[in-house]
Formats: sequence, structure tokens, C-alpha cells
Amino acid sequence: SGATTFKLKLTRDTTTKVLLYISGANLVADALYLFDWSVRSGDKINFRAGGAVTVQVLVVDEILSMGP
Repeated sequence: SGATTFKLKLTRDTTTKVLLYISGANLVADALYLFDWSVRSGDKINFRAGGAVTVQVLVVDEILSMGP
């Protein structure tokens, strides 16, 4: 409900990074946001919303591709 940031915690092998969406700016309530990123097999992801907020809908799609 209130303003908050949205982050992705990515763990690859033994390295963990927290990546901020829209450069760490607060998201606007009741607005639509679309993000995409690349992950590799074995990556662990964790979405994080800062503060006490209600996430109305969170959809994550996995698109498999063949490549190097």
C-alpha cells in the first residue's frame, strides 16, 4: 500500500548480489511494472519488497532458450 523499493536477490554459485529495480526509486502504488532479466541454470532468485506493503500480483515466467 505504501511506497517501497523492489529488489532481486540473485545467488550464483557462492556469490550473492542484491539488484535494485528502477535504480532503487520507490514504486508507485497501484501502478504496473514489468521487469525482465537473465538467469542461468542453478541460479537462486528471491524477490524483495522493502517496508510493510501489500503486493497485489506477482507473476514470474520462465522462458527457456537454447544457447551457449
